[in-house]
Amino acid sequence: MFGKPEMIPAAGAPAVVILHHGGGCLGSQTPQYAKALNAAGYVPLEPCLFTSVQSRSPSTVTYLPQVFGALRFLAQLPFVDKTRIGITGGSYGGVLSLVSATDWAYKTHGDQDFPRFAAHAPFYPPCY
Repeated sequence: MFGKPEMIPAAGAPAVVILHHGGGCLGSQTPQYAKALNAAGYVPLEPCLFTSVQSRSPSTVTYLPQVFGALRFLAQLPFVDKTRIGITGGSYGGVLSLVSATDWAYKTHGDQDFPRFAAHAPFYPPCY
């Protein structure tokens, strides 16, 4: 998650789950966003949901357990403020960022012991 030990933030840091596009996590642009957010004091997490278009599930909701698992993981880190965890993504990741904001997604895949995502920033999600 972090390149160097000195990049681990102080307690109470905000965090962001960054979701890749529909082409998969290999060759994604998300690492540059993670580096910039980390430099700004955020704890970034980039889950690899699938590696390529060929390995992608046809349904975005298939990945909601992983999305909420990322929230759960970050919320348990001692240096992360669990009330300040956001989510963002572009294209396919944008759809997941948007869907994760719904009551249905939180009730179905979230964990009632942890807060919801504090912010959702979907970028150019496809509309079906």
